[in-house]
Amino acid sequence: MSYTTVIAAINTILSGATNVGSKIYNYDRLETDEASFKAAFKDTTAGYIKAWTITRDVIVSEPEVSYNNQVTTNWTIRGYIAFKAGASNREATVQGIIDNIRTVFRGEPRLNNTVLTVSPLQVPIIEPRVFAGVLIHYIEMNLETLEQESWT
Repeated sequence: MSYTTVIAAINTILSGATNVGSKIYNYDRLETDEASFKAAFKDTTAGYIKAWTITRDVIVSEPEVSYNNQVTTNWTIRGYIAFKAGASNREATVQGIIDNIRTVFRGEPRLNNTVLTVSPLQVPIIEPRVFAGVLIHYIEMNLETLEQESWT
């Protein structure tokens, strides 16, 4: 499948997770100043920074028999959720969102039939970071997909 088809499927599945919010970008959204970052990443329903980006990081093609390549692709989903002053135990909220996302991806072993297989969702990074002067919970998740492509 094409890049746009697979990334749209990842977006659809991610948006189906409870409490994810409405700001999901199908690219690595980069902003150069605080005002632009807040405008792009603030979820107006939640009232604070809560956004996600999806990008393709690595593509590895290996030849197979029958004039096909096996293509392994790594996808990264990045989450940005603001610490909220006075909020009690925002960490538990963030961890709950991560669990919700992992649950919806477990239910999609072929990403809405766009790939042959998909690995379990990995979450190697959950940590506080500062972006454009805003203290946030930064989450990084990884998926690996497997597809076949014709040599022609």
